[in-house]
Amino acid sequence: MKKLILFLGIIALINCWSCTLDSSRKTKVESEITKPKNISFSSKKIKGIDEMGGPKSKIFVHLDDNKHLIDVESIPSLKEMMSPSKEMKNSLSSTGGWWAGFGANYAAFLEGDKIIIKKEIVEEIPEAILNKNPELLKPQVTIIKEIKY
Repeated sequence: MKKLILFLGIIALINCWSCTLDSSRKTKVESEITKPKNISFSSKKIKGIDEMGGPKSKIFVHLDDNKHLIDVESIPSLKEMMSPSKEMKNSLSSTGGWWAGFGANYAAFLEGDKIIIKKEIVEEIPEAILNKNPELLKPQVTIIKEIKY
C-alpha cells in the first residue's frame, strides 16, 4: 500500500511539473507575437474598365517583405483616407482612393496574431438624397482580409 501511495505521489508531481512547463512555454510564445515592422498599401492599375467606365486597380497590403492582394476596386491610385469613420482611425496603416464620387478607405489593425484589413466605402451623396435617407451616412465598414502573422 505504501508503494502504491508513493507511486501515485510521484505521478502527481510529474504531472504538476509538466503542466508548469507547458504554461511557461505558452506564455513565452504569446509574448513573442509582435506586429510587422513595416505595413503599407499599394495599388496597380489593371487593364479594362468597370461598369461605369472608370479605371480598375488591384489593391495590396505589404507586411514587411510579404505582399498580399486584398481587393480590386474602381480607383486609379491610392493616397490618403477620405473622411474616415471612427472605426477606421487608430490603425497601424491606412490609405484611400477616389474616383468620380466613389471612394474606398483601407486600414490595417493588429488583433492577436492577425492583421485585420478593413475596407470602408465612401460615396459622394447629394444632400437631397441624404435628407430623405439619413441612414446612408452610416459608415459601410467590412473586414476584407485576415492575415495570420
